[in-house]
Amino acid sequence: MNRGCIAQNPARHSGLCVYCDCLWLGTLKIKTSYFEIIFTAMQHKSKSVPNRIYAARRKASLTQRELAMLIGYIDEGSVARHERFNSLPPFLIALAYEVIFQAPVGELFFGLRDTVEGVVEERIGDLRKVLEESDGRGRLATRNARKLEWLSTRRT
Repeated sequence: MNRGCIAQNPARHSGLCVYCDCLWLGTLKIKTSYFEIIFTAMQHKSKSVPNRIYAARRKASLTQRELAMLIGYIDEGSVARHERFNSLPPFLIALAYEVIFQAPVGELFFGLRDTVEGVVEERIGDLRKVLEESDGRGRLATRNARKLEWLSTRRT
């Protein structure tokens, strides 16, 4: 969970956490974010999840503080956590890394991208099974057929 998550002090807040997308109602966690699930899975899978932020920063001869300044952070702490994969960067920060290093986010965070791809492809397979097992009649039959057609055209 990100440091800024309202989980650090959930009694003060209710609602959607802007840092990690968790849904809270007072002290009760209602929903865990999709990325928290993936991040947890990655931490259990391997102690060091590969990303190329450190290598790209060193290749550019930038310090963590300089990179933080380019991104818009006050100090280098978040950059260090992203390099060590102790936290995931927010989407806009990931895009900033992409712009700075002129490399796609999927390449900079290749370990995360591969994990997300695996999870999503598994869920697509589950959807395909549900659609194939559904009754071919009724008002949803045409829509389900279009979904199956779209799934068959996807490259895997």
